[in-house]
Amino acid sequence: NGFFQRIKGRLCPGSSKQQKSISAPSNSDEKPMSHFEEIQVLWSAPITKFYTNFVAYIAFLMFFTLAVLWPSCGNLLLDCFVWFWAAAIAFENTRVAYEKYCSQSSLPLQRAVLEIIVQTLFLALYLIFRIIGLWNFGTCQILTAKAILGVGLIYYYYRILFIFLPISPT
Repeated sequence: NGFFQRIKGRLCPGSSKQQKSISAPSNSDEKPMSHFEEIQVLWSAPITKFYTNFVAYIAFLMFFTLAVLWPSCGNLLLDCFVWFWAAAIAFENTRVAYEKYCSQSSLPLQRAVLEIIVQTLFLALYLIFRIIGLWNFGTCQILTAKAILGVGLIYYYYRILFIFLPISPT
């Protein structure tokens, strides 16, 4: 029963004085946390969000690598799946940059804007040369499409280093 209390104590070290008790209540006005509240505390912790984001990004890279390695013009369903996931990443980056801009913070926006431009350019090229080319003509320009996907894959692999490595404690 104290398992979630220990997890919450490690994930939120400053909240030990204000947290609800998971074990037997010490005061008459305190109630034990329900299982839903315990799960909510666990999933709202920053470390849980970090690792969930990291695992999802690794899964994205695995699907993207599979799309690049697929022979010939590739698989249309896999290409659409990877394109929509990359578009979701670009939209999330745009949202974060917009919130940073609206908050009037002194953080620089040049890197975020450049990253959004690069991702948008990649998405447009991916859509034109790989997905629309395969739908309209039944074939795609294999060499051009593979080169675009290869450069995009290298970009996303390097991006993981710049996102997750600076957060690491080592």
